[in-house]
Amino acid sequence: MRASAVPRTHREKEIRRHLLLYAGVTPFLLIAVFPIFWMAVTAFKQEADLYRIEDLVEKPLPQKAPSNLAVIGRYILTPEIFEALEKTPPGKNNEIQLTDALRILAAEKGVYGKRLNGTRYDAGDKLGFLKATVEFGLKSPDLGKPFQQYLKNLKL
Repeated sequence: MRASAVPRTHREKEIRRHLLLYAGVTPFLLIAVFPIFWMAVTAFKQEADLYRIEDLVEKPLPQKAPSNLAVIGRYILTPEIFEALEKTPPGKNNEIQLTDALRILAAEKGVYGKRLNGTRYDAGDKLGFLKATVEFGLKSPDLGKPFQQYLKNLKL
């Protein structure tokens, strides 16, 4: 299970909502943001759940994070991203980071974030992975009931 794993129907609804939002306010780039305790986006609220992204930071330390908004890997990008990637020098681990290219476009063209609602699971964290596994397992149409019974029978 990936950190961004979302039930397909919910993911498809979110993508449709992003596309409709993008179609209504082009031209700009749109990224999905999600509120958590700390994260990597400096943004200014435009309306309801739309933010103009001023800056992004790749995996900051919690005490240095600029906000509680995180980029969660859902993007609608225009072709300008390729030019920005070409201008982007290698960063962490000598890799070209999408975050750095988005920073360039945020300064030059404008990048917006659409706040997503729901639960975010951090499957890169052991406890987050277990929480996601249990919650999705319990919601499973074919495994939910037997899994719930198994959990009830555990000797804790």
